[in-house]
Amino acid sequence: MNIIFQIGGLREVRSFLSGAAARMRNTRPARKNAGEEMLVRTQRRMRAGVDINGVPFKPSRRVEKFGGQTLWDKGAMAASANYDTPDQDLELFSTDKRSRVHQEGLEIKPKKGQFLTIPLRARGGLFEGAIGGVDVQANRTGARAGHYANTFIKRFGDRLYIFQKIAGSKRIRALFLLLRSVKMPKREWLGFSEADVSMVADKIGAHITGEKE
Repeated sequence: MNIIFQIGGLREVRSFLSGAAARMRNTRPARKNAGEEMLVRTQRRMRAGVDINGVPFKPSRRVEKFGGQTLWDKGAMAASANYDTPDQDLELFSTDKRSRVHQEGLEIKPKKGQFLTIPLRARGGLFEGAIGGVDVQANRTGARAGHYANTFIKRFGDRLYIFQKIAGSKRIRALFLLLRSVKMPKREWLGFSEADVSMVADKIGAHITGEKE
């Protein structure tokens, strides 16, 4: 970051340096300005489906099967982004507990038991429509396998499923897929690109020199 001073006489020099020193001690207004810009840029990237370097996100299985946009849905992940300005820093963070899993590409393992129970969004599910369609968001009820009665486990190929016998009929429906772990691909959706760093530096430089930010 280059800051160029163009000052006239001695009085102007003293006045300018005094103001610049005061503004240098408190760059929080510029950092807040940059933080707000970063939230806009994050939303824009998430809507476009790219990471902080402009690389498209690897599509999730949900998107491949049902359509939509990875990490977007209704914008909940992007809406969880926020910033803080401690000391002389500008930090980005997310309030969504899923964000670190996607950001770093972590492996998810069951905290209890041997298997993860993955809710299925197939026909016969809780939110099947009249023509067989499924509302993906609505089907995320938070219900666990233990919340259902008349269930049993059956293997198809190399995978295990939890099925439920529907009371009063001979029908069954698949409720959950059982997996020992799930490896999430890395999708670095929150952070600073080189262009973002330059934007922050420009705003702080403009603040120190007293230019319009």
